Amino acid sequence: MEIESILCPSCGTAVESTSHIFLKCNIVKELFHKITSWWDANYMELSSYEDWIEWLLNLRLSPKHKSMLEGISYTMWWTIWNFRNMNIFGSKLQSKASLFEEIVSRSFYWCKFRCEVLSQRDMA
Repeated sequence: MEIESILCPSCGTAVESTSHIFLKCNIVKELFHKITSWWDANYMELSSYEDWIEWLLNLRLSPKHKSMLEGISYTMWWTIWNFRNMNIFGSKLQSKASLFEEIVSRSFYWCKFRCEVLSQRDMA
């Protein structure tokens, strides 16, 4: 398998690793900062999944809001992974500027659908 570069395809400034792609990349840091601002939550630079779990557990939010923020974080990581793959394999490149809006949009639909499913389950 021939690899063009070992640098992160999203930012091109550091060696690609799962830790870098999902937590340490400047693009992810910027997105995570925007998400914490959106939710009026304390921003913290994360270096591991365990750091993220600890950050989430220590937030002063209701369990319902923590669950929503957890889903938004997973949506962010999925969006980043998709952005990375489009940079490597896709013919159409996505704008970095549109990533936050995509996360907000996908999160809204995820929360809306999840709430509808939970409500229907409660009614049954």
